[in-house]
Amino acid sequence: RDLLNDAEVSLAEARELSAELGRQRDEYEIERRRVAQDIDRLARMDSAGLRLASIEFRVCPRCTQRLDQREAPSGSCPVCLQDDIVVGLPATDQYESEQLREQLSEIIEQLAVIGSQEAQAQAAIDSRASMVASLTEEIDERTASRLTPRLQVYADAASTAAAAAAEQRAMDQILLQWDRA
Repeated sequence: RDLLNDAEVSLAEARELSAELGRQRDEYEIERRRVAQDIDRLARMDSAGLRLASIEFRVCPRCTQRLDQREAPSGSCPVCLQDDIVVGLPATDQYESEQLREQLSEIIEQLAVIGSQEAQAQAAIDSRASMVASLTEEIDERTASRLTPRLQVYADAASTAAAAAAEQRAMDQILLQWDRA
């Protein structure tokens, strides 16, 4: 019975651990989706910037002034005439997108670790559940083979005692009638 109690406590702990791991996995999945959306957003912004950078404006998109009729100095923006800062930049990803990619890879690693821990917890749950079932069956078997015969003997003795007490009361009634007679 002590083994059964210990196994039941251990099973409850394993189920609790499995539930906690499931909650953690769900939280990491939400975070992974958020980071992936941020990466996609930055990629769309970068793509839009590249598409817009290749457009040669003939008219200013803000004030609709004709740009093809004025002379823009070389190395300057044809729209605002300021220095063109895009010209010498290396074609590397932004710092934010690199950080997000690193964060995404860490989240994926954590999800893999949680997945393996969940598999271990499920294996522990299965083994402990089978242990609880086998211990319960063994206790029932042992109890049935030892207690049931003893309980039957006790029930037989109790019914014999009850019958004897009833017979004694009947005899006392008969004796009481003879005493009156």
